[in-house]
Amino acid sequence: MPDDKKMNSNADKKYSFANVEESPSFAMGLLYQFAAHSSGLALENATINANVLNSVTTANGAALSALKNAEAAVLSSQKTTIGESYNAQTAAITQALNSQTHTAVTGLNAVTNAGATALAAQTSQEIAGITADAIAATAVAMDSIVKKMGG
Repeated sequence: MPDDKKMNSNADKKYSFANVEESPSFAMGLLYQFAAHSSGLALENATINANVLNSVTTANGAALSALKNAEAAVLSSQKTTIGESYNAQTAAITQALNSQTHTAVTGLNAVTNAGATALAAQTSQEIAGITADAIAATAVAMDSIVKKMGG
């Protein structure tokens, strides 16, 4: 049996670590292999993180779109409600103003009619008074004429 510390062939040199002079190259090989493996893991993690970020971004975009759609629906509903409320208030105010105007016109017409009736009555009384005065004056004048004529 050959001594394990001695190399038997070229193939054994490649995989045998018995020689101290090969330690630096072996260590550098391990370092390069570790660096390559670590870089691969880092890139794999970066890809996974990018995929997770894309998934989160997509979910956030969908949630934001749904939120904006809901906000638009609520605003549209509020606009409709405000419009209907405004129209109802405008109709109520218009009806109240029309009622007040009608009441005022009716009252004004009543006052005007009462004033006209009172004025007509007063005018009739004045005419009657003037007529009575005229008749009385005429009677006095006729009486005076009759007396002058000797009668």
